[in-house]
Amino acid sequence: MESDRTKAAAPAAHADDGGITHPVMEVAGEVLDNISALVESGQRGMVMNLVADLYPADLASLLEHLAPDTARDLFRWLPTDLAGDILPDLDDDFRATLLDDAFGPFYIIGVVVFYQLLDNKGTE
Repeated sequence: MESDRTKAAAPAAHADDGGITHPVMEVAGEVLDNISALVESGQRGMVMNLVADLYPADLASLLEHLAPDTARDLFRWLPTDLAGDILPDLDDDFRATLLDDAFGPFYIIGVVVFYQLLDNKGTE
């Protein structure tokens, strides 16, 4: 029997900054429904277990397919480093709306600074 994660995987690929190619997840309706229900019922631990092994591009795709309020809530639950990792993979308008809805300006500044620090480590 196929798991939800297996159903969600697609043959498409995504190359990370190191040139390594990873499969990009196609978001299946059943997966969206399950994650939406878990987020809406406040099952943070279960949701975080489900998304723990996703690549940032896959998590960004998942967020973009969720209802705006559900995406905002899930994004709030993410650790700061993971939230920073997925920002470049989000559509510009969606990213702006998500950040505006999800957090105040101080959190956004923290995520941006963290992400910039990571980028600077790679250039030194």
